[in-house]
Amino acid sequence: MGDAASLCRGRAGMYGGYLFLTRNRLLFEPSKFGGFGKRAEIPLDSIMKISSEKSLIGEENILKVSTPYAEYGFMVNDLQTWISKLNALRKKSADTRYCMYCGSTISATANFCPKCGKKRETDAEPYR
Repeated sequence: MGDAASLCRGRAGMYGGYLFLTRNRLLFEPSKFGGFGKRAEIPLDSIMKISSEKSLIGEENILKVSTPYAEYGFMVNDLQTWISKLNALRKKSADTRYCMYCGSTISATANFCPKCGKKRETDAEPYR
């Protein structure tokens, strides 16, 4: 999923660009025009809270994303779709692990990788 969005930086202003949602992360890519703003990469498993906020003009179109390290605000077109897709992927990523040998998706309850057949290492970090 991807759409035009603005990264809100409080009094520092807003930076136009594009917001993308992948199965592992939320990514803001600033517009090349103007050269302002920085790329923001937020792993889904680091997101603690998702909420909405009203913009300065009173319209509820700010997607608030809180992580242990930072809080982000993105002005988006279809706020409820972004919130529902993010919540669905966050739930899915909590139930999913990745094989440390081949990288394929493994259910959180599986003991063996369905692709390569190797035993799942439960103490190891998930491969991403």
